[in-house]
Amino acid sequence: MPTFLRVIAIGYLAYLALALLIITPLLNLLPAWYVDKTWGRELRTEWVILNPFNLSLDISRAELKQPDGSAFAALGKSSVNLSLSSIWHTGRELADLAQREITVDLEQNADGSFNFTDLMPPAGEETPAAEEESGIPGVTVRDLTVSARTVTVADQSRATPYSS
Repeated sequence: MPTFLRVIAIGYLAYLALALLIITPLLNLLPAWYVDKTWGRELRTEWVILNPFNLSLDISRAELKQPDGSAFAALGKSSVNLSLSSIWHTGRELADLAQREITVDLEQNADGSFNFTDLMPPAGEETPAAEEESGIPGVTVRDLTVSARTVTVADQSRATPYSS
């Protein structure tokens, strides 16, 4: 029996070391690098933390810039907590999903394009077809919190520009 407990303890310590020493630093570095290489935009976050004890991911002060450096979207604090019951249920269960202090600046330019058009795939490009259509995946969210700070919509394509 002591060997079994020793194996469990070593496995748990390896899991903690992997989550805290490898995955968490990568979550702070790789998303900004990917967004810059893929879309040429800047993504800033204050910190991203993976909590291996309760399977949660917390993001603080994430901000996505326009290609010209102006503000596009921001989150004050974002949190996703995967429930342990997701391990043995077929669908995903989130104990907590929170998006706080959302700021979004949507704008239609004078030429009719939007300020987020570069984030979408080109019109002629087809998305790869799934092997098998399995329907909508089951997701249960026990506690959902969404709060917005500012959502700005502007239309520069009109004769008199509109902003709300």
